[in-house]
Amino acid sequence: MEYLTVAVPKGNLFDESLKLLDYIGFPANQLKDENRKLIFTDTRAKMKVVVTRNFDVPVYVEHGAADFGIVGKDVIAEMKPNVMELLDLRYGRCTLCLAGKEKDDPKFLNNVRVATKYPNLASHFLSKEGIRARIIKLHGHIELAPLLGLSTYIVDLVATGRTLKENNLFIIKPLFSSSARLIANPFSWKLKRDVMLDFFEKARFYIEERSVMNVSGHHRR
Repeated sequence: MEYLTVAVPKGNLFDESLKLLDYIGFPANQLKDENRKLIFTDTRAKMKVVVTRNFDVPVYVEHGAADFGIVGKDVIAEMKPNVMELLDLRYGRCTLCLAGKEKDDPKFLNNVRVATKYPNLASHFLSKEGIRARIIKLHGHIELAPLLGLSTYIVDLVATGRTLKENNLFIIKPLFSSSARLIANPFSWKLKRDVMLDFFEKARFYIEERSVMNVSGHHRR
């Protein structure tokens, strides 16, 4: 039986991704250990799990270093990697939003600067909205940009809105909805068809079971 290599992202999608791996048969507790190990192997499950940054997951999958990856739809839309998007995992739901210190519509402003980790998505959606803006790419803590005068607005992912609120920023317009997705390398999908199909089916069953549990739990409340 061939080994599968799965790339999972650090951050917001990590904990839910471990639950998925546990269900599929990979003992994910070892990934929670406080060490600097980045590759985890299980001989019984015939799987290797690579822990990396969200934006790096599609790179490993596209170039065949990983067979599967778990990554946000926002990253897929931003990078447009040559991968197969197989499944909406239905967790890590969030919204890419235009936000700023003021609620003014930027359509009516000149010299608008927008800071973001998503320059391609920001340019696309802002142009659709008729907003002409200079895009400034940052890699983290996007909320700092308007606070320090680097930009007028930001385009960033919002889940609860807590970070925006704590920094006195307001959502001006939701642009794009995102959730975790299962992606695959197209060549691996052909070469390791049976074992990858088994992984995919187990992932699909997990998502369906989780959805049923969430619905039934909601009704009980």
